[in-house]
Amino acid sequence: MTQNRPRGNDALTTVGYRLASLAAKLSPTPVVSGTAFALSGPLALAMRSKRQMVERHLRRILPQASTLQIRQMTQAAFESYARYYLETFRLSQVSMRRINSAFSVEGMEHIERSAQAGKGTILALPHLGGWEWAGRWLVGQGYTLTAVVERLDNDELF
Repeated sequence: MTQNRPRGNDALTTVGYRLASLAAKLSPTPVVSGTAFALSGPLALAMRSKRQMVERHLRRILPQASTLQIRQMTQAAFESYARYYLETFRLSQVSMRRINSAFSVEGMEHIERSAQAGKGTILALPHLGGWEWAGRWLVGQGYTLTAVVERLDNDELF
């Protein structure tokens, strides 16, 4: 699968993610929020095919929206993704106190019962909110976690 991909692009992508991760971890929260906003414009321009895909989806669900509205919503989507990535890069450094304060959990007794019985529990978590935060919360409660994810074409980044 990776044989058809240019190796230089993979290396550049990996370096970019590592630098962004390091910068996000070293920066104060207000700087990260501002950075997400600042990066969203150039990312939307650089990722033309992704931008066009977002616009197509928005036009499909909001056929009455003006071109300006579609562009504004598309830009907001890119800002949201930039913020998501920067926050995810910082997740390992977020205190359990902060994570606990942001969570409300229903049905935890099912996980506890499964763990007490010595069984694993499978959680199917949709892409609504940050499943990574839920995983970090579970690990913070003393549970072990294995995540099944889509394999990336870039082996080093994967």
